[in-house]
Amino acid sequence: MVSKSGGLVGVVEALGDPESATRLRGELNNYYRLLRVVDILLQRPGKTLAGGRASGEEAGELDLDESRPLDYDFRCFFLHRPRAQLYSRIDQRVEQMVQGGLLQEAQMLLDAGMAPNSNCATRAIGYRQALDFLAACHAEAAQRAQHAEREAAQGQRTGPEQQQRQVTEQHAQAGNTAQAQQAGQEAAAGALTEDRVIQLVRDIQTASRKLCHRQMVWFRDDPMFKWVDATAGDDQVIAEILDCWGQPAHQGGCGTSGRLTKEEERAMRQYQAKLDLYAKPGLPAVRQTLQEARDLVLARAGSVQQAQHAEQGAAIGGQRSGKEAQTAGRGGECDDVAGEADGQLQLVQERQQPQERQQDMDSGSDIGHAAQQLGTGQAGLTSKQELHELKRQRQV
Repeated sequence: MVSKSGGLVGVVEALGDPESATRLRGELNNYYRLLRVVDILLQRPGKTLAGGRASGEEAGELDLDESRPLDYDFRCFFLHRPRAQLYSRIDQRVEQMVQGGLLQEAQMLLDAGMAPNSNCATRAIGYRQALDFLAACHAEAAQRAQHAEREAAQGQRTGPEQQQRQVTEQHAQAGNTAQAQQAGQEAAAGALTEDRVIQLVRDIQTASRKLCHRQMVWFRDDPMFKWVDATAGDDQVIAEILDCWGQPAHQGGCGTSGRLTKEEERAMRQYQAKLDLYAKPGLPAVRQTLQEARDLVLARAGSVQQAQHAEQGAAIGGQRSGKEAQTAGRGGECDDVAGEADGQLQLVQERQQPQERQQDMDSGSDIGHAAQQLGTGQAGLTSKQELHELKRQRQV
């Protein structure tokens, strides 16, 4: 199986820069640099990073010649302090970040569609741990909500907590699936504990200290950076930088500042994070962050539930529209049948009209004879009642 970084090195070589590909094979763990090289080569086809155009033409604007003097006089300084002090300041800063609304900022990234560990922002220390924490909480809330919904549908008590089972059973007996689902969400939010919040703080502190260690090792080996002791005070730091700036040539390096003694290495291995705001459960900061996490879980679960209800409503509306269309179609068919029946009835009536006229004529003739028999001498002088009686007898 080809790794992601190894595949990018092959892409660099395929883009016409075998020299950079050879150099980057020794840096397979530097994924961001590999990705940046590929991006540059794709934007400027035909050019290489170190040899001008791939065809061997004159060097281009992307050439990097480290032996050539710099165009500007760069003088870099690295402010440092003892490792133990630095770690302690990092731990304090992490507590302030979490108390200052780190979870809310992470939730904004989730709401914007950014999954944990999907880009640079979500991979940043602090955000990454907070996003993983919230994603796990949301997944747990969704799982328990689905479990509660199944309980409401089946009328069973199989929840993990007795309290949740009792609440779910009550809603299931009432046939209220929505309330059962909400009960599951509230139970999931209630499952968040102060210990989990404290562990989140510790995870961010640990990741931050590891990053600090890597950065100090990196800058220690870079000869361009002059290390300056930040604990000497602002005035002393500024004076040392100005003194170095007045020298005709910059002299970097860390000297003995960037390397730990054996005692310091032993102390760093035994270092334990010093918590203040989140030292133990029950502290105000711990309770505040726990409540924020619960509110975010419930708010997200409510939004998801509303979206599901909207989808269900749209589906029901579509079904109703289909039924109404079918009903309208059936009504049209009924109208067609009724129209056809009216036409047939009219045709029958038209066929019956000559027969009725003939019967009337025959009746009139009989009436005339009857009138003559009565001695009136005129067929049209008989009363209307008598005419109808004669007509009825005729029909019989």
